[in-house]
Amino acid sequence: MPLPAALKTLNFLRFKRTLNLKISVIIPTCDRQDFLQEAIDSVKAQTLSVHEIIVVNNGNTPIEKDSPLHTQAKILELPPYSGASMARNTGALQATGDYLAFLDDDDKWDQDFLKNLSETIKTHQTDGAFGERVKFFQNGCTKKYTNCLPQGGVPTTCAKTFYKAPGFGGTNFLVKAAAFKDLGGFDTNLHTSEDQDLFVRLILSQHRLEMCPEAICYVRQHDRVRLRYGALRGLCIYYAKYWKYLNIKQHLHFAKRFFNGVKKIIVRFIKKPLVR
Repeated sequence: MPLPAALKTLNFLRFKRTLNLKISVIIPTCDRQDFLQEAIDSVKAQTLSVHEIIVVNNGNTPIEKDSPLHTQAKILELPPYSGASMARNTGALQATGDYLAFLDDDDKWDQDFLKNLSETIKTHQTDGAFGERVKFFQNGCTKKYTNCLPQGGVPTTCAKTFYKAPGFGGTNFLVKAAAFKDLGGFDTNLHTSEDQDLFVRLILSQHRLEMCPEAICYVRQHDRVRLRYGALRGLCIYYAKYWKYLNIKQHLHFAKRFFNGVKKIIVRFIKKPLVR
């Protein structure tokens, strides 16, 4: 076989292996079943087919047995308000794929999201990859996050890793199931900052991650109850875990975030008391 033809065949076989990743997608949901269908649709529309979709409901309203959602995904029920971390971990324990991806019920993925992450993992031989997060609004407008992907490579175990958001979120990554389970999954004590905590633990345990700016996760902007409403408690727990890695400047950074969080809570309750 001529060399150009042989290289073409080799590239095709590599691409085919990339597309053969066995991916389980886990979607935690909590009282947002109207958004949930759109999230599932974005998974089913992926150019890289998934092995399974697992929806873990920890809302106050169970997903009825006659719901069409049961024909589109495996549905697991948890006690109300068990938390997103518990829901994700429960789904991961039931998953049979070699790789795990997590999508919140109010978010969605670009159609090439999983394909791009899979190709990145195969190309760089890493344990996982994470993509870009983009806010999307009801009027159709989009906006990149300010804590977008880091420049100059993936953060290592330098102090910056422990205090500055690395662009790694709970809905924009693909990771080996074995690596996730070895770490015990998400920390269920953290109702927020659990994604950054997972990122830090992956890095500390020498698991390799790679960035993939082409993989886009769209994060819906709305005024319903969100995990970040409990951000202050999560920040305190996260800080207690990693304070010893920080220098003086970074300790001050957390102090500033703490006082800003207190201020936001006061303003929120003045404008509209939070009702669960």
